[in-house]
Amino acid sequence: MIYPRQRTLVLKATTHEVVAEFDTSGHYDFVSPPSPADGRIYFLHAGQLKVFDPRQPAAAPTAVLAVASAQAMTWLEGPAPALLIFTHEGRLVRYVPTTGVATNVDVASPEE
Repeated sequence: MIYPRQRTLVLKATTHEVVAEFDTSGHYDFVSPPSPADGRIYFLHAGQLKVFDPRQPAAAPTAVLAVASAQAMTWLEGPAPALLIFTHEGRLVRYVPTTGVATNVDVASPEE
């Protein structure tokens, strides 16, 4: 995904062809690796976790969860893969797309 000004472009990696383009504004915190279950891409934009399905490039991204910010995202694989989001506030958000359930864990940071 590329973010020039107020647009987001989704490129096909092998051909560099633009396969989707949608309006966006503001700041992106983070973009996930593709989901191991279905290849969807999750990203944080304007305080929302949004999902984009590259198999349906004409469909606009959909907001699925309020998340203020992130420092990192990764997938926890298993029968129901979970997206793990490490926030700037010191929380770990575990979001399971198949159920829509999110859980939050406060992570105790070591004193500096």
